[in-house]
Amino acid sequence: MDTEALSVIVSFLGVIVSAAAALLGAAIGGAATFLVGREAVRAQQLRDNVAADGEVRAVLQAIAEELRALYEMHTGLTGGAHVIEAAMAGEPIEFHYPIYDRYFVVYESCASQIGKIPDAKLRRQIVAVYAYLRAMVDTVKLNNDFMRQTEIAMLNHERKKDDPAFEPKLRREYEIHRQQMAEYAPVLKEAHRRAMGAYQDLRCGLECFAGCRG
Repeated sequence: MDTEALSVIVSFLGVIVSAAAALLGAAIGGAATFLVGREAVRAQQLRDNVAADGEVRAVLQAIAEELRALYEMHTGLTGGAHVIEAAMAGEPIEFHYPIYDRYFVVYESCASQIGKIPDAKLRRQIVAVYAYLRAMVDTVKLNNDFMRQTEIAMLNHERKKDDPAFEPKLRREYEIHRQQMAEYAPVLKEAHRRAMGAYQDLRCGLECFAGCRG
């Protein structure tokens, strides 16, 4: 083989080696870029998951605190739980229960976050306890209305009890209103029972969720 041919071959091989080196460098650089990008995505996902987990925990803690406060109000000395539970069968629940608006401020402000709670059973328990609490508030309001009507009928009867023209009718009106309260008492007791049961179930659910997730 002459010198010129050998030179051509060497030059050709040099070109191939250079091209291969360039391709290898590009491949290594691309792989490195891919790995760095993948790790960056994973790190961001981890940060997002940590942030989402923290947000869920904050929502659950706020809900737990609101429900605990409501429970203590209801079962405390000035609450109505003891009166409702002590009511005898067939007897009216004669108690004015102060009811105000906006009891469930935390739940109403965090309602859009409930869907982010990963535990489906816990989500259902939260929705259920507030549904039962609202139902109990409605029954208490209606019982308060019955109580006011009964008291008015009683006062009217007291004013006219010595008047034979009015006393029988007014006494009958009072008896009707009181009987209405007596018939409604089981509804109020059942609403109370369901709300308290749902609250206790949710307490257990929250404790389990916190324990399982550390």
